[in-house]
Amino acid sequence: MPTTIVNGSTVYVLLGKYGTTGSAGKSNARYTDLLLAKGVFGAGEADGTQQKKISWTGTYALWPYFPIPIYYRGITELVGGGGTGVILSDGTLIFPVEARKAGGTVVSLVLQSRKPEREWELSWGTTVSGCSNPAIVEWDRYYGELYMITSCDEGFYRVVRSRYWGEEWMEEDAILSRVWGTSRNRKGNGVRSGFTTATIAGKKVMLLTMPVYEEEGGADNQKGRGRLHLWVTDMQRVHDVGPISAADENATASSLLYKSDGEEELIAVYERKKAAEGDSYGLVSVRLTEQLRQIKRVVKRWNALNKTLQTCLSAGGVQPQRRDQCQGDIPTEGLVGLLSNTSADGKVWKDEYLGVNATVTNGAAGEKGDVRFKGAGSWAEWPVGKAGQNQPYYFANTEFTLVATVTIHAVPNSEGGSPIPLMGVKMNDEGNSVLFGLSYTKDKKWRFKLGSADSTGPSGTWEPNTQYQVVLQMDWDDWFVYVGGNNIYTKKYDGALFKSGRISHFFFGVDDKSAGEANSPDVTVANVLLYSRVLSGAEITNIKDGKVTLPPPDAEEEIEEQQESPASTDNESPASRTQPLSGVVNDAEPTQVGTVQQEDAVEVPVPAAQPPRPGAQLDASSGGSGTEGNEATAGSKVDAQPHNAGPMRSDAQNAGDTGNDDRIDGSGDRAAGRRR
Repeated sequence: MPTTIVNGSTVYVLLGKYGTTGSAGKSNARYTDLLLAKGVFGAGEADGTQQKKISWTGTYALWPYFPIPIYYRGITELVGGGGTGVILSDGTLIFPVEARKAGGTVVSLVLQSRKPEREWELSWGTTVSGCSNPAIVEWDRYYGELYMITSCDEGFYRVVRSRYWGEEWMEEDAILSRVWGTSRNRKGNGVRSGFTTATIAGKKVMLLTMPVYEEEGGADNQKGRGRLHLWVTDMQRVHDVGPISAADENATASSLLYKSDGEEELIAVYERKKAAEGDSYGLVSVRLTEQLRQIKRVVKRWNALNKTLQTCLSAGGVQPQRRDQCQGDIPTEGLVGLLSNTSADGKVWKDEYLGVNATVTNGAAGEKGDVRFKGAGSWAEWPVGKAGQNQPYYFANTEFTLVATVTIHAVPNSEGGSPIPLMGVKMNDEGNSVLFGLSYTKDKKWRFKLGSADSTGPSGTWEPNTQYQVVLQMDWDDWFVYVGGNNIYTKKYDGALFKSGRISHFFFGVDDKSAGEANSPDVTVANVLLYSRVLSGAEITNIKDGKVTLPPPDAEEEIEEQQESPASTDNESPASRTQPLSGVVNDAEPTQVGTVQQEDAVEVPVPAAQPPRPGAQLDASSGGSGTEGNEATAGSKVDAQPHNAGPMRSDAQNAGDTGNDDRIDGSGDRAAGRRR
């Protein structure tokens, strides 16, 4: 898969040359040589018109530059990641590549050079086993901070970070890692995603493209048709801009190009397959002009909300902020969701940060964005794993802080003194088990349920028609509850439910219609905040002292709802809203720039004689069953060694680095970024 870097008028393309080794009568082993093609942009004349063209000036074999690392690390094959690489301020070229080891496992890493024609270096740091199709971006040039996204055998995309230009990769940014699934049911590996950065409204953001799949089909659980979606994230919130490929296309691998000098441009290039075209694949490019406008509106909305919450007066004063009112500053670091307004029909509790909305059933929407839950079957759910293939709140499986303003309107008359559920967390296992639940009793006490354990708080009671700031926190296995800024519950959990599932959703009220009126709530919940981290005691006090009411934003800040946005209308081709990259095409079709069957081959000079491929004998030592893709844990550092280190550690050794935690997906040391 070609991987490109453009530096001024020079273009570098990383290519693979495939071949076999062996002799007649013996099995041949497939191998790949990496080639670097160098070209120069220039002008030329064709058919009497001036056109831009690339003049190829040389091709270089890269295998001879790193024979010892290849040998000691048991690497038998290297291929380019596809898409684009990164060029640093000092001229260093960095390409994403994936390596296949002797045992059959695949990892992703980077290849870099300051002198492309003379020397190349393969990074020691890699992802965990089973992660391929890498794409990289530079995030912080001063610290050499790179981010890589890879599709992994576990069924999701990992996002990993390096602060040393690829020397080690850390999966510590949980807000992004494992958010996107590789299929609708999050099983199996995926395709290469588009990945780039942009500065929008003064904020640096990441832009990504990946397919959202229809229902799985067939007994072999094949993926349904994939429709390519565009996403934007500021490393805290995640917003689905909507589909950018046509509804009748099956989109696969993609790449994103963003130009900021002069007039801004955002272009997506993706591979597609149409049912009417048989098995042929086409390459499509679309200019995402309207989507870029929407991204700007989303980022401005994030900035405005953050500013409002950060610049309120201290407790004791009230002052309008535009049309908003608040007192006491509200922490915004890690704030990913804010439920503060409902739709006209009262069925949707809107996330002001445009991430994931909550669904309300039989609730009564108030004038200030609050919802009253009264009676059996009156409740709301805020999806985590229940969101499906893509889960912007996946971080909640590791740590979160959930804040809500609650008012209990009546003392329950429950039969047998059963506690009345107020809010909590449910799992996606077969029984839809309650992982954690906060309830209230008729003797005006708080009741807690963590897994199978029930308990009453050591202190604190509640009074009818009184507002309380309630905070639920999970810090891996540690749970905390605060009411009115006071810690009333602390408990450690053994994590048993995480062995068979993940968090499905947060809930408010009672979803059981058969509970009966005596065992049903009468509560109002307002201003629900969700953080991707554990707040400190001081921050919880700030939230307690602060009050925030966010009516609908001013007209100039309004953003079309996802379900109503042109970018997410399933029956409309997004290309009809974008300008074609080149050529004259039908409004309903993206610009087709070629198909695999018809695409002209690019001719580049190839050396007449290639040097012997280092470590060719390693192909014969490929022991193992090739099933190690899932044995490595979610721990962040894998194969990360200094340049003077000895042979690379085995995958089994790497898996052992993180202890004997048997939770599914694995988990390493939390300080190193372990994730459920």
